[in-house]
Amino acid sequence: MLRFVGKNTVEQSESLKADIAEQHLTFDEKIWQTAKEYFNQTGCCDSTKVQLIPIWNAEGGLVCYGWQDGEANRELRMLKELSRGQSILQFGDIFPDIKEVIIWGCNELAYHFVKYLEGLCIPVSVGGKYWKYFGYQSICDNDFEQNGIMIIRAERILENKSDLFQRIIRSASPEFECIDKIYENNILAGNIKDVENDGGITWLLDQLSGKDIVLLETDARAQDTYDFLYAHGIDIQCFATYETDGKTSEPGQLLGKMVEPIDKVLRNRKNAVLIDVHSKNSMWGNAYVELFDYYGYTRNENFFVFSDYADVPHSNLLHVLKGKSLFLTGDERLCKILAEYLEEAEQGDIALRYAEVIREGMLGEGDIPCFVYLWYGQGAADRKAQILGEYLTKTSYTDYFSRIAVFVSIDQYRTRYSDRCYGASLVPKGILINNSRSHCGNVFLKGIMDGHPDILLLQYNTFSNNIFAYCIRLSIEKSENILSAFQSMLKEEMGENEFLVNFPYWGRFKKRMEKWLSLQEEFTSQELFTIFHAVFTEVTYGEEIADISQKVIYFDPHWIHPRERLFLVK
Repeated sequence: MLRFVGKNTVEQSESLKADIAEQHLTFDEKIWQTAKEYFNQTGCCDSTKVQLIPIWNAEGGLVCYGWQDGEANRELRMLKELSRGQSILQFGDIFPDIKEVIIWGCNELAYHFVKYLEGLCIPVSVGGKYWKYFGYQSICDNDFEQNGIMIIRAERILENKSDLFQRIIRSASPEFECIDKIYENNILAGNIKDVENDGGITWLLDQLSGKDIVLLETDARAQDTYDFLYAHGIDIQCFATYETDGKTSEPGQLLGKMVEPIDKVLRNRKNAVLIDVHSKNSMWGNAYVELFDYYGYTRNENFFVFSDYADVPHSNLLHVLKGKSLFLTGDERLCKILAEYLEEAEQGDIALRYAEVIREGMLGEGDIPCFVYLWYGQGAADRKAQILGEYLTKTSYTDYFSRIAVFVSIDQYRTRYSDRCYGASLVPKGILINNSRSHCGNVFLKGIMDGHPDILLLQYNTFSNNIFAYCIRLSIEKSENILSAFQSMLKEEMGENEFLVNFPYWGRFKKRMEKWLSLQEEFTSQELFTIFHAVFTEVTYGEEIADISQKVIYFDPHWIHPRERLFLVK
C-alpha cells in the first residue's frame, strides 16, 4: 500500500537512511496503479532497505516521497472483497449510529475507504494536504464533538515529525480497524468464506485446468501438491521460492520444473495462477495473501490456498516420477529400499541409478537427482553437506525421500500382504510416543518414567535419535546378518569414539541381541524397535525380560519434527 512522507522529513531524518529512486510518480488518480507497477519491478517482497520514490505534481515539482506499507494491504484486500460480494454486511449494518466519517491524512487505504463510503452514500470528509490532488477539498472546521461522527487518523501525529524511522514502522492498518470489524462480521455471518465455491476440490481442479500454475515453495508439501495435480491431468509451469537462492546465478530445477524467485514470477508471469500449499483459512489472510492480492492475484480467482479445498496427500511422488529417470545418492541401504519400492510401484516404468557421490558429468539430460538420507541430531546439516559433495550442492535436487513419512509408507507397502508387524513374542503392552517439541519438559518427563519396572526407554544419544532409520535399514537383513550390519553402520556413521559412547558395553549388548535375534529368521522394523528397547533395558539393569507383553515402550523422537512423528505412529 502506498503512503506518503514529506520531503522535509526525509531530508532531516537521521534515524533512517533510505534508498531514493531515480524514477518518479505523478500525483493523480492513477498513482496507485503506477506505484504497484514500480514496486513490483524493484522488489515486491520483504526487504531490509526502505525504498522511497519521489512524487511530483503535474508541473514537475517534488511534492513528497512514496513508500510501501505492506501491513495495511490487509485492509485493502478486505475492502475489495466487501465491495465485490453479494449479500454482504456493509459499514451501515455494523455502525448504524455513524452518520459521517472524517478521515485525517491521505494514503492509498484512506483513498479507497473514502470511495467505499461514497459508494454507500455515507457522508465523508477528509483532511490533509494531499487530498487536493484527487479532487477533494480538505476541511478543518467540523465539530468533532458532535455525536454520530467517526474520526479516523489515517496518518498518526508524531511528536518528532522528522523521525522517518518512527513513521515507517507504524503501519496505517490499526487506524482502520473498522474495516476489519465489518469483514470479520461477514465471516461470522457466513457471507465471506475460505472458498469461492462449495464444489470443493473438484471445482478447484476445473478452475486450474489449462492455466499457467505456479506452486509456492519447493518443500515436500509443494512436491506432494504437484503430484496430486499431475495425477488429475494438471501440470505446472514452475515452483517459486520467497527467497532467491544465492548459491548460484543459474535458474534452479526441481522434478524437471524451473524454480524461480517469487518477485521474478510476479514481474514476468502476468497470467500465472499461484497456489499456496502451506496456509489455511485464507479468508483471515496472512502476509502472502495480502501481498499477492496487492499485486493483482485475487483470492480464489488467480491465487488459491490449496488446503482450503483439500488436504495435501502424501504420495511418494508416484505420479510425477512415472516414466522419469532418477539418480539416487545418499545412504546406500535406504537408496536400495527406495529403488526396489519405486521399481515395483511404478511397474518398471522408471529408470533408476545410484552413486555414492554424484559428480559433474554423471547426470544426463532429464535425470532427476534425489538425495536419500535420514539422520537426526547435532551435526546433521554438516553430514548432509559432506555426503552431497561439491557438485550436487550447486545443482537442484530433491530431498523429498529424506523423510520418515516416505519410509513409513514404503514399510507399509512392503508388508501390505502380511498382517505381521510384531511376532507373538514381540508384542509390547503399548508404545507411548512423545509428540511435544524439544525444550518442552522432555527430559523432565523421561526422568519421571526412567526406572519404572514396566517402562522401557532409551537415553538420549545419537543411536536413539536415529533408531527409526536403523530399524528400517536392518529390516531387509536376515537375522544372522543383522548384528554385523548394525555394527558396521554404527562405526561408519558415528566413528569409533561416538560408537563407544553409545555402546560402552558392546559385548554384553551383542550377547543379549543374539538371544532375541535367534527367535526368527527375519524381523520387521517394528520388531527390531521392540528388541532394541528390550536389550538396552537388560544391559542397563541386568535383568532378563521374560514377557515383553507386560512392558510399555516410551519413545521420545527428540529431533524429529512433530508433523513427522504422526507418521511414526503408523
